[in-house]
Amino acid sequence: MGDDDNIRTEIRSLISSLPSDADFQGAKIYNYQGCWYRNFALQAVIDFQRNFKPTDTDIILASYPKSGTTWAKALTVALLERSVDGSCNNHPLASGSPHMLVPFFELDLNFQILLAYLVFRESLIIALVVHS
Repeated sequence: MGDDDNIRTEIRSLISSLPSDADFQGAKIYNYQGCWYRNFALQAVIDFQRNFKPTDTDIILASYPKSGTTWAKALTVALLERSVDGSCNNHPLASGSPHMLVPFFELDLNFQILLAYLVFRESLIIALVVHS
């Protein structure tokens, strides 16, 4: 199965009109609004731009690659999920990695997942990697 298998027709049409190149691994990348994306990431970016409506309680954690993103995710979850009684037994970090608890929107999210996540949480914590 290739990356194109899960791309919606509407996004495929947009992708076909964008400038393209190959990344260092030879995978096709597309220039959208000044940034280069693989097609699956581009679909997530477009879904996010079109459908995400931020609230005052949402947290977007932005960082450069290899700059402590895992640590920042863990710290954010630790601060937001600290328990009143000081117990660590039921803390989310005891059973899940920071990357499971704070998804990367450009890699892990599509709008259906985002909607499902918002149903169960009062606020959304997501991360994105800033590429220069």
